[in-house]
Amino acid sequence: MRFIFILMLSFLFSNSYAQKSENLTKYVNPFIGTSGEGHTYPGATVPFGMVQPSPDTHLPDFNKSAFPWCAGYQYNDNSIIGFSQTHFSGTGHSDMGDILIMPVVGALNLDPGTKENPEEGYRSKILKSEEWAEPGYYSVMLKKYNIKAEMTATERTAFYKFTYPKTDTARIILDLTQSIYNYDGKVIWSEVRVKDSCTITGYRQTKGWAADRKVFFIIKFSHPIAGFGLLNDEEFIYKGFGKRDKLVINNTPDGICGNEDCGQMSAWYIFSSLGFYPVCPGSMEYVIGTPKLNKAIISVGDNKKFTITAINLSEKNFYIQSVILNGKEWNKAYIRHEDIMSGGELVFEMGPEPNKGWATGSELVPYSMTKKN
Repeated sequence: MRFIFILMLSFLFSNSYAQKSENLTKYVNPFIGTSGEGHTYPGATVPFGMVQPSPDTHLPDFNKSAFPWCAGYQYNDNSIIGFSQTHFSGTGHSDMGDILIMPVVGALNLDPGTKENPEEGYRSKILKSEEWAEPGYYSVMLKKYNIKAEMTATERTAFYKFTYPKTDTARIILDLTQSIYNYDGKVIWSEVRVKDSCTITGYRQTKGWAADRKVFFIIKFSHPIAGFGLLNDEEFIYKGFGKRDKLVINNTPDGICGNEDCGQMSAWYIFSSLGFYPVCPGSMEYVIGTPKLNKAIISVGDNKKFTITAINLSEKNFYIQSVILNGKEWNKAYIRHEDIMSGGELVFEMGPEPNKGWATGSELVPYSMTKKN
């Protein structure tokens, strides 16, 4: 009989509504940007969540060669160190990677090993054919141990399900020394306590990109702890716990050509591809630009829709010839928020050369604090 282990981690750091709609998450590929310098991670999270359980494939000491692993993960790596609970997405600097856990079987080895020689430590090789990610869920087979790892998350809690092979040496390694943006002295202090047979609490204090950062956690196990071990290093840091028993976007891991700042660049690209963007949000104006989509429909509430259509749009026809808003010629270089929220239709006529007579008057341009004398 296979052993199934469920782990729940809850974290503390120092207007909602319901609407029936199509499930659009089926179109999301969490692996986009996980290769090259996209610096995204494939693990589970929810909007504005405090936890992001995700695999880490390499946690090198911080230097220039560590830059590709800002999120702790690179798609083309073939092994996993473990699963940490906090990650940045698409940043140009690294940090986080807190509270790394790794399910294992067999003799206990507390050395993580290296990416080049994964068999030397507790890390495990993986196959891309046995790795899966969708919004809020990630799973992978750890080949070294024949363990299936699954994870999901709420705003403050990471849920893990580890399915072991038949064994009497099922273990969980808890490593508080590993970090993304790793270097000697990164971990200032850490503590762990076994509260009862199913509960561990603890915290760790780190420095780095975020100075003097404290993360507190509670771990609840679905099976009682049969035994545990503790290893300290010269910094009195807990290391191990053993349990017996151009922005270019496309639908590939290389789909983001550079770090995209926690999703902001991707959000800008998608928004701007509609043909307008709130350059100065407080002005309530959306500056018109070249659309990238032939047609888009926005549901704005109260059963209203705002439709954007680009006629004659092509690789050569990327200049605006004219704009029509709700059936009327529109010469302003912007639309307002109420134009969108009222519902209606915005139509672009595109061509191979710019129309230098469209939206050229001073009264037709969007808000600006800079004015010519």
